[in-house]
Amino acid sequence: GRGFGVKTLEEIPRQTFVNEYLGELIDAETKETLGDTKYIFEVLAGDKDECISTQTISEILPSSSTTVVSQIVGL
Repeated sequence: GRGFGVKTLEEIPRQTFVNEYLGELIDAETKETLGDTKYIFEVLAGDKDECISTQTISEILPSSSTTVVSQIVGL
């Protein structure tokens, strides 16, 4: 597979930085202990099985910003 991809109205040149994603990097074991997992991305890099959790992002950003970040990353 090629990943999830990004859809835009304008062409984005290959290898272009698109967005910075804020979240906590956790391992798969920790992910299983979390109650609500609708804001978790799995990151597959080689043999590592890690996840990015936005569960704590509301501590960093106000509620409205959290919604925007979630929409940008496709949640």
